[in-house]
This record gives sequence, C-alpha cells and structure tokens, in this order.
Amino acid sequence: MTSKTPDQIRKYKRDWMRQKRAAHPGMNTVAGGRPSRARKPKRIPGQCIKCGEVFPQTSEFFVTIKKTMKDGRRWEGFATECRPCRNGRFTTHYAENRESQIQRVMDYHKLKPEKVRARNMKRYARKVHATPAWADQRKIETIYAIADFLTRRTGVLHQVDHYYPIMGKTSCGLHTEANLRVIPAKANQAKGNREPTPPT
Repeated sequence: MTSKTPDQIRKYKRDWMRQKRAAHPGMNTVAGGRPSRARKPKRIPGQCIKCGEVFPQTSEFFVTIKKTMKDGRRWEGFATECRPCRNGRFTTHYAENRESQIQRVMDYHKLKPEKVRARNMKRYARKVHATPAWADQRKIETIYAIADFLTRRTGVLHQVDHYYPIMGKTSCGLHTEANLRVIPAKANQAKGNREPTPPT
C-alpha cells in the first residue's frame, strides 16, 4: 500500500469538503473550507423543536417524559416537541407500522402479564375507591350501555370519559354518573389524564 503525498491528501480533503457542502448547502464554513464550530443558538424554554412555536411549559402542551440514568438517578421533564407535533409523528409511525405495533403490544402482554394485570388492577382499585356509596350504579351502567349502543349504531368507537379524571395530578374526580360522559374514543384518548379546559 503506497502512502499519499501531502498534495494528494490536501486534494482529497478539498474534494471531500466540496461534496459535504453540496450535500448540505446551509452548512456554515470558515476560511479554508473547515466546518464552523460556532455554537447553535439555545432553544427557548417551551419552544417546540419541530414547529418552532413557543408554548407554556405545562402538561397541556407537552408530554411528561421519565428516564432512568445510567447511574440510577431518575429524570423527569417535558418533551421537546409540542403535543400536536408529537401526536402527528406517532400517528404517522403507527399508520405505517400498524401490524408490527399490534404484534409488539401482544408480545409484551405475553412476556409480562403480571405488569399488565398490575396496571389494570391499579386503575380498577382507584375507580372502586373513587366510587362513593351514594353513586347510582344503574345509571353508571346505563352510560356504559349508551357508549356500546353508539359504537354499534355509528360504527365509530365510543368510550366513557371521566370529565374530571379520577387519577388527575392536581385533583381526583369521582366515579359517579355526574362525572361520566360518552365521547368518541379518539377525543377521549386525546384528552388523556388532563383536566377539562375552563371556558374562556
């Protein structure tokens, strides 16, 4: 293997940098074609990295993410994407990989059934404890029956939503007929565990 001369090395670097600039027209460079080491401007707190808009840093606009560091420390903070951008990205990904996503969930249920049962029982226990003695069970069952009827009649999946979530962060609603409403499943999943937005 023959070693390259200094002129050949310089020519190789120039050609490589030209290809790099052609592939990335917006790349900053300094004299000699070397990439600029200028720091990127810091992201404004509450700014979405995808759409660039600035929102209040609350759970209404950003998803809360929890991570466990390598040293065992727990980190919790808001996502860098706003909810509409994040939901759009996940919706597109799910639509393109629907079968694999369903299979992944089924595999998880088979691999860790105890975790799935524990999660379901936790919500069931909270619902039971959130049901006062004066709640009308027949009316509650009627509301769930209405959701099933609307699903069959319209062909659109309907679910029963707790207007004030029974597992809210700042407040806990009750599992009573007055706190239940029938809405499309898409709207229920979009609302999640957030509290209702007060009228303006």
